Amino acid sequence: MRTLNQLFGWRKQRQRELDAALRDAAKTGPVDLVHKLISSGANVGASLGYELTTLMVAANNGQTDCVRVLIGAGADVHARTSAGETALSLAASTGDAASIEALIDAGADVNSKQKDGVTALIEAASRGNVDSVRTLIAAGADVHARTTEGRNALQKASDRHSRGHVDSVIALIRGGADADTRFEDLTLLMLAANSWEADDVEALIRVGADVNGKTNIGVTALMFAAIGGREANIKALLSAGADVNATTDDGKTSFSFAESDKVALLLKDAGAITEESNPKTSAAPTLVCSGCGKAFKIGDDAVAVAHESVFGLVSQTVVISYGGVPSREDLVDSLNVSPEKLQGAQERSVENWKIIQHSLSRGQRRTWRCHATKSTRIR
Repeated sequence: MRTLNQLFGWRKQRQRELDAALRDAAKTGPVDLVHKLISSGANVGASLGYELTTLMVAANNGQTDCVRVLIGAGADVHARTSAGETALSLAASTGDAASIEALIDAGADVNSKQKDGVTALIEAASRGNVDSVRTLIAAGADVHARTTEGRNALQKASDRHSRGHVDSVIALIRGGADADTRFEDLTLLMLAANSWEADDVEALIRVGADVNGKTNIGVTALMFAAIGGREANIKALLSAGADVNATTDDGKTSFSFAESDKVALLLKDAGAITEESNPKTSAAPTLVCSGCGKAFKIGDDAVAVAHESVFGLVSQTVVISYGGVPSREDLVDSLNVSPEKLQGAQERSVENWKIIQHSLSRGQRRTWRCHATKSTRIR
């Protein structure tokens, strides 16, 4: 005959086996097995020493039917891991919108935060799970909530450029996020104009992005599109009312940033003031290096050549004014470099002069890349 202790020990072992089997079934299904195990006495709240509850396991593996059955059997939708994760945040990370809806209907807190401040909406947005993003917004998720690092769902969604991430960005803006949220100093439209597709640019414009917004030095989305050579994006911005002759703080326009003849012609046809016709820039233009972004104010007859050599930079970029080959004194005065360094740069840049003059004869832009062989670096 079994002793009482043996009987209790057998029952505990049997319970652990049932609970473990339920946990495994919640991960992979089928849902009929989950039903059967619960009916046989499996504990839906058992943790078995793990961080994740059985409900969390189901939510984390996209087992929506199992999630519903576990909720119906009394599983705690508010349970949290040591990091603050919940079944809802795990469902959001996997993109299981149906489980998200079931958990919210069961009372899960849609704005619950993990220890790092991440909400279910931020989790879904960062992974580009647009259906989950829409479901959470419809349930009242706070689109302005931020992590402990200060980042919101819109910023996290913009970290990547998959279809799901772009669609999540649009969904968040429609849900109340600021279309002109800044990423350091850039707006979403500026980022999109430079490297995203025209459909994405148009979508941002439709949800209210400011086509004429500027960085703190006056650069616009149209200028970023010109820098990126994105002709379709330029057309989309111009159609939405982008100012083709908006200027930066130092007087540059989108035409100044055109990186190809096609882009230059497109902007010119839209009414861009060219360098030849712009009295503010034709006399003594401010030039910008297309490699590092450094701006230079150079006199009429001065040309900054072999930018790498003069400034010790890695960039193989040159900047140019409208004069001819400068004197050594002009360059010393304009660039504020030592005569010794300048002499070496000037002596080793004869081929660069020819390329610069050829580019200048083709017209109008104030920024050129040097296509010559690598310049000798001045140390």
